[in-house]
Amino acid sequence: MKKKILLFLFFCMSISFKTFAITRGEQEVVKAGHWIYDSLTAIMIDSGIAHFYDETPLTVQEIKILLLDIDYEKLSQAGKNNYEKIVSYFDEKKWGFGSDAFNFSLELSVNPEFQYKTNDSLDWIFDRHLRSNFIDTQFGLEISKYVFLGTDIPIAQSKSARERNDNYVNVPYDMTSIDINFPHDAYLASGILFGEKSGMNFKISTLNQSFGRSETGSVIFSENLTDAPNAVLKFFSPYVNYSADITMLGMERYMYMHKIEFRPHKKITFSLFEGALPYGNFDLRYMNPFTIFHGLAGWWDYKEKKSADGEQYDVASYLGLKINYTPVRYLRIFAHFAMNQFQMPNESDRTIPNGMAGQLGLESYIPVKDGYLHFNLEGFYATPYFMINESPNWSYVKTYRETCDDSKTFYEWIGSPYGPDSAAIKFSCGYEVRQKWAVDFSYLFLARGELSRPDFCGWGGFDYSFFSAHREENWVYPAVTKNSKYKNGSSFVSPSGVPELLNVFSFRADYYLFDFLCLSVRPGFSFAFNNKNVKDDFAVGFECSLSVKWYITKMAMKYK
Repeated sequence: MKKKILLFLFFCMSISFKTFAITRGEQEVVKAGHWIYDSLTAIMIDSGIAHFYDETPLTVQEIKILLLDIDYEKLSQAGKNNYEKIVSYFDEKKWGFGSDAFNFSLELSVNPEFQYKTNDSLDWIFDRHLRSNFIDTQFGLEISKYVFLGTDIPIAQSKSARERNDNYVNVPYDMTSIDINFPHDAYLASGILFGEKSGMNFKISTLNQSFGRSETGSVIFSENLTDAPNAVLKFFSPYVNYSADITMLGMERYMYMHKIEFRPHKKITFSLFEGALPYGNFDLRYMNPFTIFHGLAGWWDYKEKKSADGEQYDVASYLGLKINYTPVRYLRIFAHFAMNQFQMPNESDRTIPNGMAGQLGLESYIPVKDGYLHFNLEGFYATPYFMINESPNWSYVKTYRETCDDSKTFYEWIGSPYGPDSAAIKFSCGYEVRQKWAVDFSYLFLARGELSRPDFCGWGGFDYSFFSAHREENWVYPAVTKNSKYKNGSSFVSPSGVPELLNVFSFRADYYLFDFLCLSVRPGFSFAFNNKNVKDDFAVGFECSLSVKWYITKMAMKYK
């Protein structure tokens, strides 16, 4: 009898659903690094305006609202093409089924890649952050127009496999290389509008975040930080934005952040960002969205607290400033600044070094026929102890190991992937006709000191027993170290020690055979003096990547 009832209910459900093609939901999230943000930046610069487009990810609804401030008729032909490509992406059909209550959607793509490099001692130019999953499957569930849930179920290689020098394809060909830690991009997003251009939304996700557009990775917060659970509450309008953010960097390591942005004129935006990273239990004080974290002086409470194993607790502060300025059409000027420590003149403890970093850059999109010439020039500098504190447990770095391979420990700074103790300059130029063809060239000069890589004493992964294991004796922070090399760390200047001087030349070419099939080639050449901070070690190498991106769902919808 029970089986018959279940069969009847299943039959009723089946006839109440219908299979159809659906467009993207209003609360669907466009992930950081998506081509839409390049196109959105281009048409904003083409229009000669600045806006809140340089902090990602955004929802479809937020991007549509940004487009309302664009005068389509005043755009160049290249600008109109990019504008239309964004709109067509929102209208793109996906496989779906549903009812009046909800819509379930599916997108599928296949992305085979081949890569090779000549020198194993050099890091990949086309690294794990830039490589695609072999098969991407994106699932979505839209509940009316106010809620969207999304996740990915990829067939892909693990991060460890992607970094191996003897790995020439992105196909997970054995159990030691397959990624079993998915999904990496899972989220729930909900939002509502108060008017035509103002509203609020809430996201809880593992999506990458970026605070400030930069080709070297924002010094404030960059998409280099992956798989970090976060919850974001945001209020947005054309002139003022406010958001409160909690990001988990590890067990008992929650970074609390809030940010306010102003747009006093159509050509300029200012952003003020404050954060706190306590090492300890979840702290309700830092969830208050309208307090000043530094004013809580929480470090006095945490310094008196230790775990049963003798682990020392503490709290670190963080400050970020950002300016985005478009003085004339086709040109954007930006500046980013971040700081986690600054010694006031009246503070007597000289064992506490300053921790600061900054970026300054120019970006230009110049319309030529149907596409844009793109130029970017930016400089980056970080002091030796930027993002580094008395312990790795309250330093601004995420550390983890994969389930499938515990041989490698990953370290990811919250800011620029170059980390502290480094300086860089990058120039890039190219031409692109969106979703037709593109060519791009870039040159990077990077000077990295000995403190730019965070594994100073073998700490990381799932091991948080830092003080109890007495590894602080080899930690680099002057106030706690017992290593004489770092006792005078407050006087270090980036790049410290034996600097690695890295030069990277990279080229990219994309060609669309169809709007659903893209071929890409990425050759690169690099050479390094004092490679990996080893004096007089010179390394030179070449690498090349070939890839095909086949959007199966897009093809199926086109020829159905």
